[in-house]
Amino acid sequence: MCVPLPFFRSSSYHEYKPVLDHFYLGVSAIFAIPLQAVFFAAAVAFSEPAVLIPGTAMTCIGLTELVFFLGSGASFGIRNILVVALGGVWALHLYILSIVHTCEARKRGSLAAQKRPVRLPLGIIVSYLLFPWVLFLPFILSCSPHVSYSGYGNYVRFKPYPSDVIGLVLMALAFLVEIGAWYGKLRFDLRRRDAQPGSTTLASSSILSHGIYTITRHPLLFSVPLLSLGIYILVATPAFYAWGGGGLFNRLESPGREALAASVVAPVAIIAAELVFFLPWLERTQQAHYSSLASDRAAPTSEGNVWTAYEVYRSRTSPIVPLPPALYARLPAGAKKYLLGERGLDATAARRLGARGAETGVEC
Repeated sequence: MCVPLPFFRSSSYHEYKPVLDHFYLGVSAIFAIPLQAVFFAAAVAFSEPAVLIPGTAMTCIGLTELVFFLGSGASFGIRNILVVALGGVWALHLYILSIVHTCEARKRGSLAAQKRPVRLPLGIIVSYLLFPWVLFLPFILSCSPHVSYSGYGNYVRFKPYPSDVIGLVLMALAFLVEIGAWYGKLRFDLRRRDAQPGSTTLASSSILSHGIYTITRHPLLFSVPLLSLGIYILVATPAFYAWGGGGLFNRLESPGREALAASVVAPVAIIAAELVFFLPWLERTQQAHYSSLASDRAAPTSEGNVWTAYEVYRSRTSPIVPLPPALYARLPAGAKKYLLGERGLDATAARRLGARGAETGVEC
């Protein structure tokens, strides 16, 4: 099922063979790069790295709608509309919830009032700038005739392929994880607001350990690869089935091989960026935050200690992959480090970083 749009850029299979069309890439670059520059300048001007999160989401929304209105070679297929719509809804929810969370955090004063320029690691900055483009690639691929057309010149209709179920399940899991993350933050805000200075739960109420945060410290770092992989599976599936034949080797030599390669490379790139750049930065920031709370709140023994509560929480909670606390606590140290990305807890470095006011308000 396809809707012809003759007033958009016309292209048929014989005229348009590359999977990655330079026309779409060029128009997208003209639109997206200035938008990214505006949000990055705002993050530096307001000394608030959290601005980069809604900025990234807003860029994804803009790129999604741009591809949607450009059209897939003068036509839309149901699969194209589904993938673009799901990506747009995800980016919109990330934008709205990150703005709400940042505003609420600033109201309650948990974001440090920084008067110096934002100092983010170069890898974090590059990852934020490249992430919309990595996530945007499936939209370009979905608009390619190699995805919209079958090898016989017919449109690929939206009939379920076996891998479609996998893609939709991964996307649904990503949404559930993110909804659980925002719900956990809401419960954390309410519990911390209601905690009394003399309460025995003062220390535990200062730790973000509610909802999905009981099984993972950074749920958004788990949901984004799921989302990316689900989108790429949905996009690459028709390229794989329509243009392939005679085994895997011939499929990889087909004109849709760029879609197949991107379906593997892009999620791997996102996971690598998370493990190399985002996870170490977030862990250092989180440790500095709780170290500064522990020094500011020299609580009596009856009320507990914030840093001790954080150590207990950290020892029982996986950094990215959700796992039951009882199971994670029993895993060998090597499995935690090499399979799950666990890093050592450096209390001395955390205190030193906390003394410099390293709290950023970015929670993932």
